[in-house]
Amino acid sequence: MPDNLPIFSEGEEVETLSEKVSSLLVIGGGRWTLSKDRKGIERDFQFSTFKKTWKFMNIVAEECMVQRHHPEWSNVRETSTLGLN
Repeated sequence: MPDNLPIFSEGEEVETLSEKVSSLLVIGGGRWTLSKDRKGIERDFQFSTFKKTWKFMNIVAEECMVQRHHPEWSNVRETSTLGLN
């Protein structure tokens, strides 16, 4: 399998999911990159101030509770990195 293709869980519809993920990836015109293990997507979000970064993180956290799906993320000053698996 080529290194630039995502890896999906067994039993998933690979063709359908590949099309959806491809449109999100930078190589498909999107803003996300494939994670190193190719089992998720990642993106850096840049803000002009730490306060705006924190506000973004709070908004994402609220939606994560609604969706019951929590991303992997990190924050350094005005940058938040978000990973979804």
